[in-house]
Amino acid sequence: MSKDIDFQGFTKQTEVLLRGVGAQDLIDEFKRRDISTDALRKLTKEDFIHLGADNNQAENIINALCTSKKNVSHVKAESNYKLLLDKVEILQLGERQLNIIQDYVKYCRMKLKKERHNFFVEPDKALSASQILCMVTDATLQEIHEAELKLKELETVILMPYEKRWKHSYALYSIPFSGACIAMYILLRRFWR
Repeated sequence: MSKDIDFQGFTKQTEVLLRGVGAQDLIDEFKRRDISTDALRKLTKEDFIHLGADNNQAENIINALCTSKKNVSHVKAESNYKLLLDKVEILQLGERQLNIIQDYVKYCRMKLKKERHNFFVEPDKALSASQILCMVTDATLQEIHEAELKLKELETVILMPYEKRWKHSYALYSIPFSGACIAMYILLRRFWR
């Protein structure tokens, strides 16, 4: 079969599509003008009338061709909406977890203010427990800052188009861990000064 097929013009697919929308009488005109399937979707009601369809038939063809477009976009928008709702739910859960950690840190801070112990960990360097806790707290605050940056990055990921989101999915897993580290840092820094 050395038959060359031009997919840019009229094909069997175009013919089947015309038969499916009830325009069998227009097939010869479409063949003569070599109208492709892509061009078929872009035609208006006036174009179909010009090609030989009556008003009702042209309206039915347009409705049949446009209905499939509307359904596809509706399904796509609905799935994007579900994904967005999932991301919002994840953020709300993370916020609740961070609030619980914050309450725990407040409790520990209050407890440590009542009982403050300061002893030397390394007497040669005069390094006390309170100094170590300040260092640990500084490190934890740095991690909290990084977690805040990741939360902002996650917010931008949620608001960006769906095709670009997969690149930033690691942020969803690091948020709870970063939040816990930040809370511990704040706790240790506040109570051991």
